[in-house]
Amino acid sequence: MNSAYKGNIEVAKQLTDDRFNDVKQRISNTNQVILVAIRTAEREELFMVLYKALCKELNVMFQLKLICSGKQSATAACKAGFLGLSLSTYNLVYAAWKIAEGKRKEAIDEAYKSYQRSVREDSEQNIHPAYYLGSAVLTALEKIEDF
Repeated sequence: MNSAYKGNIEVAKQLTDDRFNDVKQRISNTNQVILVAIRTAEREELFMVLYKALCKELNVMFQLKLICSGKQSATAACKAGFLGLSLSTYNLVYAAWKIAEGKRKEAIDEAYKSYQRSVREDSEQNIHPAYYLGSAVLTALEKIEDF
């Protein structure tokens, strides 16, 4: 979780243009949730906070995708943003997987397998692989629980 937090800070530093102000605000909001997760000791509560953090992380990535579409996607800031947010997303998924048990762990494992198949079958994805993984994990968890 610390890696996701620090990675988000680094992404925000790379997004210097004013057009990224909303993305940086969303990163800040996401990091507030990640800080809560870092300070949470009880497993059930931690899992729920990680779920919320992952939702917010994907929201940031989606917002960056909107700004970095077309010719903008090749800019250094967009590339750095996607790389950093991807790593943070992977770190949050891993943190959730590590503390998950039973049906939750199975759901995350299945989402990861689905993600791997998708990456192999469609190298020309319209969405970023990390976004796909995070979305697959959230969808899998929502199927087994009321969030």
